[in-house]
Amino acid sequence: MIDSHAHLDDKKFKNLDEIILKARNSGVKAVIDPATSFASNFKILQLSEKYSGFVFPALGIDPLNSNISQQQLEEVKELIIEKKPVAIGEVGLDYYWLKEKEPQQKVFEFFIKLAEELKLPLIVHARKAEKEVIDLLKNSETAVIMHHFSGTLEQAEACVYYGFYVSLATNCCYSNCEALIEKIPLESMLLETDSPYNHPDRKGINEPANIKKLYDLVSRVKEQEFKEVEKVIDKNAKRVFKLGD
Repeated sequence: MIDSHAHLDDKKFKNLDEIILKARNSGVKAVIDPATSFASNFKILQLSEKYSGFVFPALGIDPLNSNISQQQLEEVKELIIEKKPVAIGEVGLDYYWLKEKEPQQKVFEFFIKLAEELKLPLIVHARKAEKEVIDLLKNSETAVIMHHFSGTLEQAEACVYYGFYVSLATNCCYSNCEALIEKIPLESMLLETDSPYNHPDRKGINEPANIKKLYDLVSRVKEQEFKEVEKVIDKNAKRVFKLGD
């Protein structure tokens, strides 16, 4: 199992050594840790070094932190060029929490261009902005991961049509996601916890070990053996993030 999106740098995690050990013991083989703020990029790189071969960094600025200076953007760009993360992210658009669109659009377009130049996949945060994101990226020359997908079934179909990966989060364990799971082919699917958020049992702090509950759910809905679901989805993650075997 691979957790394709977890914020291990979040301050809610008090004993990360225990969290990592529990994940490993649960069968998790790798965790992708995407940045959110300017400072989180540096924290994530430290974690990826400490837990080398298990925690893999994605670097960027999410839309909720897009009100940053051009100098900081350039610093993140240079960090990405130097450190060669597995992806650029999370980046994107959020029209649910943010009323002002221009700053986040500018930052998102900055990272789209950079991802295409460096041929790195994009981990995309799109909330109430799925249509615009799909339109922006449908002709993209790099891989696109729609993180914590919460759009419509029609938008999910469009993502699959354009070759995006649709990443489902552990909130599906308590939300009505069966139709979405049925609609998305395994070959286009990634799974994530989005830790420390979206605990599958709504019991506080989520963690990568809980990704198994989402794999179980997909297995039941797809009516396929757990090992087959794990094989296909993990192959997707290894391919898009170039994790190797």
